[in-house]
Amino acid sequence: MNAAHFTLSPDGTFAVRRSRALVRISRQPRGPFRWNLTIVDEASDARILDVDHHSLDHAFKDAAAAMEIGTGGWRSLMKVEVGAEVFHRPGSVPAETILDRLGCVLVDSLQIFVLDTFADCVDAATVRRIFADRLDAVGAEVGAVNRIGTPPGEAIWCVDAVLPVSGCFHRDRLSEAAGEIVASCDAGTLVSCIPHAVSRSRVEADPAAVVRFARAG
Repeated sequence: MNAAHFTLSPDGTFAVRRSRALVRISRQPRGPFRWNLTIVDEASDARILDVDHHSLDHAFKDAAAAMEIGTGGWRSLMKVEVGAEVFHRPGSVPAETILDRLGCVLVDSLQIFVLDTFADCVDAATVRRIFADRLDAVGAEVGAVNRIGTPPGEAIWCVDAVLPVSGCFHRDRLSEAAGEIVASCDAGTLVSCIPHAVSRSRVEADPAAVVRFARAG
């Protein structure tokens, strides 16, 4: 059987369609099992598989078994496309380490800073409540608000908030991903974003298990 071709999606998940099934590997922000593998029958929307793994390679291995991919040489199992780059699984180098070298980060949340202009008479408590109402749709936790400018008759306010965004993103796309979320709820103008709890791949991955997986193939 030909290799499964996983692609890193804009939402930070790895996905592939196999027959009528959507196979997706997503990152979880908390707990020892950081990667979730789900397989959903697209015709019935029934969940065929839902299991957590402590490393991305273990999730790929379970996906290969679930999709009954042949093992005629390690390159026949699956390939993973990250932008213009492609790597294969299994392999002796942990997938998280490869992603790090390709310029990706594993994000558990995003801190954002958003600007908007209000009437000069609006106080900080009201501004914070307005930002909180706007960002509630995307599950953001709103922090402090600060008045940073005073055009005639108006005031520019900046709010910091934490978006519950987790996944694998290229460093160059973090601001774009955050901007799309901010725009979706019309929260204001994104001026900056900072990834929180960025996990280092070399710490999380289990190289010995990956090597055993590679040799077994």
